[in-house]
Order: sequence, then structure tokens, then C-alpha cells
Amino acid sequence: MQLWVLLGSLDNFEGKILGNLFSLHIDQLSEYIAALQPSIPEASLKSRATLLEGILEGLMVVLSTKEPDGAETDRVVHLTYRQCLAIAVGEPS
Repeated sequence: MQLWVLLGSLDNFEGKILGNLFSLHIDQLSEYIAALQPSIPEASLKSRATLLEGILEGLMVVLSTKEPDGAETDRVVHLTYRQCLAIAVGEPS
């Protein structure tokens, strides 16, 4: 069942509810990125945080559909961590 569709239907799919939900996550990720990269421009900060939110949200959905395989899940999580860290601390654009 796609709960995002149900949540989206609450505001006639205008995206306000989902936008508010994700903006909270993006703001939190922005704070963490800014702590790692204090001189990053605001536009780059928000772009990176938005990209990370998409990656993490999608990963939660995908991993929840797999049967738990400790070694494989650990490997995917480790690779994701490395990629997310690279996005967060990469050179400001």
C-alpha cells in the first residue's frame, strides 16, 4: 500500500502536506551539512539536503521490501552512508 498517495489525497494532491513533511527533514539535514561544511552557499546546502532526503526516503522504501539479509543490508547501508557523506561534504557548487 502506498501511504504517500493516501497522504497526498488529503490536500487534493497539491503537495502541501508532503512538502511540509519533507521540508522539515530537509531543514534538519541542512543543519547537519552546514555543521560539516560551514562555508557552503545556501542554495547548494538546500540542493544537497534535498538530494540526501530523496536517497534516504527511497532507501527506506526499498530496504523495507526485502527480506532481511544482515550482510547484504549492512553492505547497502555502508555504501549509502559513504555516498551521502560524499554529497554532504563535497566541494560547494
